[in-house]
Amino acid sequence: MTAPFTPVATRFAIGTRYRDRRVADRVWTVTDILFTFNSQGECVKIRYVAQHPMSLNSTGVVEDGDVCETTIAKGVYALTGQVPA
Repeated sequence: MTAPFTPVATRFAIGTRYRDRRVADRVWTVTDILFTFNSQGECVKIRYVAQHPMSLNSTGVVEDGDVCETTIAKGVYALTGQVPA
């Protein structure tokens, strides 16, 4: 028997942009949100999927499928200078 899905509030929405901490001119965009639930239906993990263009002259993208909220929060602060809510 599977547990019912429990809606979970996330801190960052799809489309949120943030700066990479290693490469100053690289801006990532959140493209998906992944949830992990235990057998009781409780959300135990939230991860974000983000991507950025490979280069200015390329049509490819680089994708990271395991981004935590702290990374995005630090990147939003680096990009905007404001602490995210």
